[in-house]
Amino acid sequence: MKAPAVDNNTYEQKVSLRVTALQQLGSTPVVMETHGGIGDVYAAVYRDVVDGVVFEKQADRAAILANQRPTWSIYEADCVPAVKYGAGKHLTINLLDVDPYGSCWPVIDAFFSSKRPFAERMMVVGNDGTGHKLRVQGGWQMEMMEPYLAKYGNHKLWELYPDVAEEILTDLVAQAGYEVTFWDRYRCGVELKMLHFVAVLERSE
Repeated sequence: MKAPAVDNNTYEQKVSLRVTALQQLGSTPVVMETHGGIGDVYAAVYRDVVDGVVFEKQADRAAILANQRPTWSIYEADCVPAVKYGAGKHLTINLLDVDPYGSCWPVIDAFFSSKRPFAERMMVVGNDGTGHKLRVQGGWQMEMMEPYLAKYGNHKLWELYPDVAEEILTDLVAQAGYEVTFWDRYRCGVELKMLHFVAVLERSE
């Protein structure tokens, strides 16, 4: 799969990446959108998806999402603890959409370490802001980065991060018995601090 061209319009890139993910899914989508915002991505990509779960911490925004998607489950909550303790487990998610302000890894860890049904094959599409700290060698401030800092060094992690990100995802999804069978990513945004990625996961057990 060819990654979209890099520019600073990350919204357009987000949409393009998610359209590609839906096309590659190969089955009826059941989506978990961990950061719903005001529903722009849903309107552009997921409006025909019947079954889904969305999280939003702000009450006014959660109300917008509830009106926008009457067949979805809407959680007014911080997605990390909510997902960790099983929110959305009434559905077998096969497309996990992670778009936080900051690092995506705590959300992904929460999902794959939780007790819920897992699809045999699923996709993860993410927008990751970890690069904002790595760019200024601040990875040591992030607990989840400790094993990768020890392996690659704080001064090299920014340069290597697009490939290290695949390694991080591989480690996290293994908690639920998945292997990464496809991975694509690109840097984007101001000073290329954002990383967008898409991955196909298949269960190995």
